[in-house]
Amino acid sequence: MPAPVKAICRPAFAGPVGRKFAKRLWSIWSPPKWPIVIRLLLIIIRLIAPHAKRMTGTLVTPTSVLPAIQPTIGRHFEPPSVASNSPTVIILASGRGERYVASGGITHKLQAQLMGKTVLQHTLNAVWGSGLPWHLEEGGHPGMGDSIAAAVRKTPQANGWLILPADLPLIQSASLMAVALALMQQEAVVPVYRGQRGHPVGFSVVCRLDLLNLRGDSGAARVARSHVAMELLLDDLGCVTDIDTIEDLQVAELLLSRLGSTR
Repeated sequence: MPAPVKAICRPAFAGPVGRKFAKRLWSIWSPPKWPIVIRLLLIIIRLIAPHAKRMTGTLVTPTSVLPAIQPTIGRHFEPPSVASNSPTVIILASGRGERYVASGGITHKLQAQLMGKTVLQHTLNAVWGSGLPWHLEEGGHPGMGDSIAAAVRKTPQANGWLILPADLPLIQSASLMAVALALMQQEAVVPVYRGQRGHPVGFSVVCRLDLLNLRGDSGAARVARSHVAMELLLDDLGCVTDIDTIEDLQVAELLLSRLGSTR
């Protein structure tokens, strides 16, 4: 089997069962058909990756499926099978988390354990489940505005951006997809849960220069105010449930246990 196909198959088709399936796919392989086969494999991987488990029992996640794209700062992934008009999810993980430490936390809030996974891993799993391109901004920046500007600068080919703080472990993949879909017809999209504005806030390419000029701790709220922003009603408590203190983490754990979440 050609090397590109092996690279695609390996994460999702590991083990005896996976190898048997890969051999069957190879049996229909012929040079004129290889672009179709690769596209089929990508579609299958996108469908099963958020729900599948490896043969070892480890949940498939962005970092376990894609070990080769983990630079120290600014990790990102653009699924080849995602339509070119999809926006990129910007995951902001540059904050110092001082309030969490002040409340009694002994680690950074994104590394705090929440039902067997870190807060950051819960957020990453939701982003991965959406199938959207993503960029994880981990560099040290003076404020949220600087983090957003840096991330937008590193994703020049993006067709819009969904700004998602990394401390939203209850966010649902469906919410990310809903904002991305609404953004196709809007300059900006602000999700709202029961009257409260949340995340991710979506920005089209017309907002690029304004996002690049952001500085300090104000975030992108003023960019949304300066453009025609649509309020998108979501039935997702996760879009407004961030982790700033130990108490927030305890509330999130209670909510996850009530929902019976396996994320």
